[in-house]
Amino acid sequence: VCGEPPSRAQKGRAPHGAARGNFRRAERAERKTGGPMTGYDFDRTIYRGYSFIDFYFFCLRRRFWLALVFPFQVLFGVLTLSFTRRRLKQVFCLFLLFIPDVDREMKAFWDRAQGKIGQWYLDQHREDDIVISASPRFFLAPVCERLGIKVLIAT
Repeated sequence: VCGEPPSRAQKGRAPHGAARGNFRRAERAERKTGGPMTGYDFDRTIYRGYSFIDFYFFCLRRRFWLALVFPFQVLFGVLTLSFTRRRLKQVFCLFLLFIPDVDREMKAFWDRAQGKIGQWYLDQHREDDIVISASPRFFLAPVCERLGIKVLIAT
């Protein structure tokens, strides 16, 4: 849970860069609903575990030959010598290139993994909830749609 909404002195002030856009988006949504909203991190809060890592292992179980991609992921990561968090995520996502129908695979994953969504969240879910995650947006959008979450801030 994000905590208290910003005070009057803090409104309109946000951290640098992309976070500023997310802050403004949340502020607009707050004005629309007429009150403070609740923000949740998806992984390890709403979802028990790390959803994208679970998806990776789900794909490995269904297509064991994807394990052959792992050494190339490591090699590519070393060759770029840019170990920023963003670069590591891009390298990690290379396995998606070898899945013929990623959308179908994600649907099958969420059909199975939706049970890892915390019941506590389903019981208190509100229409104006905000979900924030470092997982890829294309990956979380389908489950957020299933849960009725309208505001998703993801990478």
